[in-house]
Amino acid sequence: MIKRLVLIIGFLILGLLFQGISLAETENYCDDPDSWKEWEELIQKYPTDMEVQALHALTKERER
Repeated sequence: MIKRLVLIIGFLILGLLFQGISLAETENYCDDPDSWKEWEELIQKYPTDMEVQALHALTKERER
């Protein structure tokens, strides 16, 4: 029973480690001029869409 519990905990720890590694390797588009251009086009195209405006504001806040 204890061996099984240790094995399960070991797999959980390995899974969390691999998840952390994969998150660290995700691409970051903060400095990508094409993605900023796309955001600017979206807010020009949908000036009254509050969801797009809110997401744009969050990305601008993250840029700081």
